Amino acid sequence: MKIIGSRLKLSEYVRSVYHATPEAGTPLKELLKPEYWAHVAKQLKVGDRIEVDAEERTWFAELYVRGVTPTSVTVFVMRHIEFTKPETVESTNSEYSANHAGRGVWRVIRNVDKAVVKNGFPTKEAAESWIEHPADDPA
Repeated sequence: MKIIGSRLKLSEYVRSVYHATPEAGTPLKELLKPEYWAHVAKQLKVGDRIEVDAEERTWFAELYVRGVTPTSVTVFVMRHIEFTKPETVESTNSEYSANHAGRGVWRVIRNVDKAVVKNGFPTKEAAESWIEHPADDPA
């Protein structure tokens, strides 16, 4: 058996690719619940894909839409990547910690009083690196 011409199409004519940014702290497992997508279910169709960036930029996932009702969407995880630094070295500086400031920005806070010491890091790893080596900061 061989495929016929009418069964080969450009992907853009068959499916859409969406981008979602869940609220900070939302785990991937929450997105696997069909009701999570209730407010946007009418926009989606079977075969669509959803690229998901955690607001904190700590993970990325690509989901495939397998089923749609007016109030739910069933998705399958095609790819999931956790952006974490290797666990080879424990932090030696417990005076500070990295904290998500919202909208994908990280900051360093002083643990004793929760005061913001430095703000504007693009990733958690960048904030943790500053904690480990604050003397390297040109500012």
